[in-house]
Amino acid sequence: MATMSAKDLEEWANEIAGTMEFCSASSWKRTVNRHGFDYSNIKPWYNPRWMFEPQPSGVDSVFIGINPGGKPERPGPASAPKCGDNTCSHDRQSYYDDCPSDAPYNDWLDARCWQGNGKLHQQSVKRVFSTLFDVENPENMMRSTPFFNVCPLRTEDASQIPDCVWKESLAWCKSVLDQLQPRLIICDGNTEPGKTYWSMLKSRSPWAMLKMEYKLERIRCEKLGKTNISLKFGEATVAPLEGTKVLALPHLSRYGHWQSLPPAIHRMKERFFTDS
Repeated sequence: MATMSAKDLEEWANEIAGTMEFCSASSWKRTVNRHGFDYSNIKPWYNPRWMFEPQPSGVDSVFIGINPGGKPERPGPASAPKCGDNTCSHDRQSYYDDCPSDAPYNDWLDARCWQGNGKLHQQSVKRVFSTLFDVENPENMMRSTPFFNVCPLRTEDASQIPDCVWKESLAWCKSVLDQLQPRLIICDGNTEPGKTYWSMLKSRSPWAMLKMEYKLERIRCEKLGKTNISLKFGEATVAPLEGTKVLALPHLSRYGHWQSLPPAIHRMKERFFTDS
């Protein structure tokens, strides 16, 4: 499958209804409409669009979740907030354009209106970046890191993503990764993929997607305390991401506040940089 061009990525982020050049647009539209969604509930990026354009030497890191959470809704166009507003909207047109170039917008830092345990989830991601990169204030690191999801379609629960939508999302996510060529991928969710093709489609996690698409090797696990919950590490072996390191976290909306998480990250870091 051909890599998506920067122009196509920008068009999809801006106009949404064009969907993806490499997917069947009619099939995607039928799928979304059949399940009661519309294109205002597609959220490709958590940063300004320009951060997802191809970089000559790749990017240091990316952060990938499963899909946008929260109840799908369609606000009026007048409600789209500007950078720094505390209002809530899922309409992203012209959302990021007014953000200053020296401080790119990042939903994980700047959004004020996430539903449910969204605030705790945001705090957990900041905590992970602070621990992983040994910085007291992770804001600069987070603002320079592209954040997105495997599936850009908003649902209240990942289990509500239709199989056909997830399948198309895998191809979209791979195209974005192939363009960015990160040296480190941080995953928010590490459910293992199933053994068969159809059971793989039920495995809703970025870790499962990466194991399927990039044939991860050197896989290691680090348990959180005495539980069966683990951090996971692997390295991609498929072009153009050969050698890219992957750190897969248990979903931070559930486990990000655990006291055993930072020590486990520290132990895994030793393996990241010292294992041969």
